[in-house]
Amino acid sequence: MHIKEAADDGVGENVLHLLPVWQESSAFNAREKAALAWAETLTLLAGSGVPDAAFDAARAEFSEQELAVLTVAVGAMNLWNRIGVGAQMPA
Repeated sequence: MHIKEAADDGVGENVLHLLPVWQESSAFNAREKAALAWAETLTLLAGSGVPDAAFDAARAEFSEQELAVLTVAVGAMNLWNRIGVGAQMPA
C-alpha cells in the first residue's frame, strides 16, 4: 500500500529501494535524512527516550511546527503498525 502511494506521489522507485540504507545513500538530502532519523528515534525510543542530540539534529532541519507535524505522523504510523501486529494482520 505505502509503496503504491509513494509511487503515486512521484517518489522514484530507486529511492524506495534505497530506504533500508538511507543513512549511507546519497539519494536523500539532509532534510529527508533528518526526517528518517527522527522517525527511527521515535520508533525505537523504548528504554532510551529521545537523546538531546537527536532532537537537536531534527530541529536543525525543521521548525517547531514542522517537527510537531512530523512527530504526529510518526506516532500515527507507529499506532497503525502496532494495531496490525497486535491483530496479527498479514503484511
